[in-house]
Amino acid sequence: MVAKHAARSELDELRLLVLAETLGGTGGIQRSTLEVSRELHALGLEIHLAYAEGGELLSDWRGVASDLIELGSTLLPRSEPVRSRARRRKAAKFARGREIGIVYSHSPRQIELGYRTARSAGAAYVHHARTSPPANPALQGMIRQANALISVSQSTLDEWIEHGAVPLHTFVVPNGVDLTVFHDISDTERVQVRATHRIDADSFLVGYFGRVSRRKGVQDLLEAFGNLRGASAAHVELIVVGALDNSPQSRAPGQTVVGLDGAGVTSVGHVDRVAPLMAACDVVVVPSHYEPFGRVAIEALACGTPVLASSVGGLTDILQGSLGRHLFEPENATDLTRALLDVIDCPPNRKEMQERARHFSLGSTAAGVLEALTFASKGMGST
Repeated sequence: MVAKHAARSELDELRLLVLAETLGGTGGIQRSTLEVSRELHALGLEIHLAYAEGGELLSDWRGVASDLIELGSTLLPRSEPVRSRARRRKAAKFARGREIGIVYSHSPRQIELGYRTARSAGAAYVHHARTSPPANPALQGMIRQANALISVSQSTLDEWIEHGAVPLHTFVVPNGVDLTVFHDISDTERVQVRATHRIDADSFLVGYFGRVSRRKGVQDLLEAFGNLRGASAAHVELIVVGALDNSPQSRAPGQTVVGLDGAGVTSVGHVDRVAPLMAACDVVVVPSHYEPFGRVAIEALACGTPVLASSVGGLTDILQGSLGRHLFEPENATDLTRALLDVIDCPPNRKEMQERARHFSLGSTAAGVLEALTFASKGMGST
């Protein structure tokens, strides 16, 4: 196990070093890391930040972290031994100088840096599993020696267990959303929001929010929406909110998304304030082929908007009980068309959606993370 830090009796003495990538505002992991850190800071933890590069969230982080350091990258590639060694030493010196008690990472890219920084500083190491596990056996071994692993869903934890990348002590802590930001709006506001994007006030509006890529299931949704226009008597429209995925994989032949300019489809790109648009939709679809958690689903539910989601990953943890009927088979446009027709014919109760979202508040997420961090700081995971 990573060397344990001496147990502290006072919460406000806990010093946490958060690792982060580029501080951009479009990624769910980046936003969630900031929001949870802000909540932990409010609870009394002293937060420090080591990040790869700056971005639009840097000013927000300055209001949360007592001290920040830019590393250029959180990777320690063997192909760049001099840079990797300098980066590792810089992070370790930063951690030791601030008497860091816990190093807290959020991406497989950060595992080696987090593990080695914790060892150098005599601190506990905690990783937050928000993605699929690393394939690298060396990184899996480092995770097995962590003081604790936090997972965003049971399905994600099961995947890490399957790959042998888990320490002795694990915690499942679902992501939370700010319920003061994501909430229902009045009928008048709904009409105004739709008018801003030239959406008919009386249409049945289907919404998609997130990166626009085939892996996120956008092509399946476009196909299902085309089927829906031919099968339903209702006037239906689709709004796609999010930036195009420009990764090499998404630009490869046959992997680009087509049909964003189709009939009834409005594609608006990245939007800073998505909550009003979510509340203005009649249904939000999360058609991902793979999804460790599914933050968009919680955000939409908090707005009172029904959610249809593919039955993968953490989405099955969110849509439970009576909401389980809103799950559809992934990569199956026909089944998604059926689910859309069901929602048109029998609209769910918006209050029921909001009630489910209350289980995923930022406060409950912070409390779960704090439990794991406190456990790690006491060294109970050490051997």
